[in-house]
Amino acid sequence: MGGKRGMKTGEGQSPALFYRLGLTREKGLFKRRRDTYDGIVVPANIAAHNQKFCTEFLGALSKPYFIDPMTYIFARPLRRIHRSRRDADRKIVRGQDGKSVKESSLRRSFQKLIEGGYQDPFGEIVQRGEPLLPSDFTATLSSKLAASVSDFQLRGLAELPAKYAKYLPPSPSRPSRHLPCLVVAPYFYLDKAAWRDWLQVNVEMLRATIQHVGGQAPVYGVVFGDTGLLDQQRDTILEAFESVGPSGLLLWFNRFHGRAGASDLAGVAAFVKRAAGSGLPTFSLYGDYYQLLLWHLGLSGFACGVCYGERKGVDDDTEMEGSMPYRYYIPLLKKKVVRETLEAIRGIAGIQGLACSCEICGSRLDPLSLDEEQAKEHFLCVRAGERELTAQETPTAAAARLRNADRMWKPRVGHVIRTDELLAWARIIDGR
Repeated sequence: MGGKRGMKTGEGQSPALFYRLGLTREKGLFKRRRDTYDGIVVPANIAAHNQKFCTEFLGALSKPYFIDPMTYIFARPLRRIHRSRRDADRKIVRGQDGKSVKESSLRRSFQKLIEGGYQDPFGEIVQRGEPLLPSDFTATLSSKLAASVSDFQLRGLAELPAKYAKYLPPSPSRPSRHLPCLVVAPYFYLDKAAWRDWLQVNVEMLRATIQHVGGQAPVYGVVFGDTGLLDQQRDTILEAFESVGPSGLLLWFNRFHGRAGASDLAGVAAFVKRAAGSGLPTFSLYGDYYQLLLWHLGLSGFACGVCYGERKGVDDDTEMEGSMPYRYYIPLLKKKVVRETLEAIRGIAGIQGLACSCEICGSRLDPLSLDEEQAKEHFLCVRAGERELTAQETPTAAAARLRNADRMWKPRVGHVIRTDELLAWARIIDGR
């Protein structure tokens, strides 16, 4: 992970691929396929609520990790982090607007984050019951927030159990510490109505964090906002962050995904290209295959879940209900599909048309024979292969491959599943 600038892999020769830790039952999957990715992103509430599990898991995995502090939540309506009401069958009760009905108490994971992780002043903010505003950020508050958030990242999961210490690189000073590969400064959403004020807050939080961490780890700032705003104001926003001297930047384009319209795809590409032009490593907190392609324009890497969690909105509910639905990733189309769609495509293209040569599918003719665990393992193997191919081929070759896939698939399955983004990606990558 390369020291202070360490989001690049192999001296920047391939995109960095991290997975977000979301479901504890994926532990075995991550261990079995540890050679298919570079590291793990741990959401702060999961790190606090499942501290022992996370410490043991990361210690056994012996791979780089960092904690997403998720501080933006405290500047949004706080009911989002309250418990959802559940019926007798433990299903979330939803109102007429489709949103979950909230209780008065906090979700346990966020209660644990506040009490055992961040402590003051976040406890005071929640007790007040009102989200943070830019005007709340005095020099004293900024200093306290930077200290509590960075200290939790540096200490929360760092006390490695002795049985795993031997797997870490030797360190005479602290041989039993498994420090994160970077520290993320507290960050907040650049709301359109007050983006300049929030930009100033984020920059000051980054400055305070760099000062507090003092060289213990690389410090990254987070640029988080709507694609349109970030595109329109990219020079102003990036110059403000760059002026503080971070080790790198994490990017979060609100609710963006690779199937977005042409203007959003172009806006994200332009922002990435400008950010990478500063020489700082730039990493997307969420992403799909499009972010992998953006490595050709300077993006260092990205994170996602295992066949889910490729995009997220600022006010998306953080509480999940039930398990994730079955999804199968079709390598040629760069899409994950539910079982019903997969059946429809198989009926048109045939089993051979969906043939995959990954370790999981190689001995199976029919992708529908894979269970949920195998489908996720298939995704990990395929994405690792996509990462290798991206690092080896030119932008022109990547664009030609996408155009060929669209030419082959659109006439056959275009009425079942869209393939338009393949051509849009190709135009972004090679400019044609």
